[in-house]
Amino acid sequence: MSGAGLALDYMNRRAQSAGPGLEASRSQEFSTRLYRSPATAYKGPAPGIGLVATSKTSEGMPMSIEAILLPMFVQVALTFVLLFWTIILRLGAVRRGDVGKHEIALREANWPPYVQQVSNAFHNAMEMPTLFYVVVLLALITKTLDVTLYVLMWMFVLSRILHAIIHVTSNRLEHRTPLFLIGAIALGLIWVIVIARVVLFPTL
Repeated sequence: MSGAGLALDYMNRRAQSAGPGLEASRSQEFSTRLYRSPATAYKGPAPGIGLVATSKTSEGMPMSIEAILLPMFVQVALTFVLLFWTIILRLGAVRRGDVGKHEIALREANWPPYVQQVSNAFHNAMEMPTLFYVVVLLALITKTLDVTLYVLMWMFVLSRILHAIIHVTSNRLEHRTPLFLIGAIALGLIWVIVIARVVLFPTL
């Protein structure tokens, strides 16, 4: 007989001497205590506890690393589109004989106008956006990123996308210049805010 059975048998004998009512009551109580689960089952982490690393804005809004880096990824994707577009156009110009291989080797190639236009858009995407990549990573490392910077990041990227579209289509300076200035102002503000929070006002 198991230990639990011996204990129940002992309690039954004790209860018989005290009366049938007390016997049933004590037997039921002991059985309940004996077989009651000592602890509730684990139901997983408490609500709000995530498994993915996140960052928080100054207003306490959770922001995932994917969301933080998305503007930079979009800008990188735009640069690669212009890069491969330039390569395809240049290879086509060489096959058609529009430019000589010797001229290309000396970087003196006189590319057709549209090939040069797309090429200029690519080189433009390699200039100012370099400062953008640096400041985004700097803001991430120093934990100075907030909603204000995030809005400015998207403002810069969207201005670069529209600027590139105009660059490879109409290429009208009166349309390109305002978008270039918008991107430059947004990027400048990002740098000013990050520098101020890191150097001048660390608690800002």
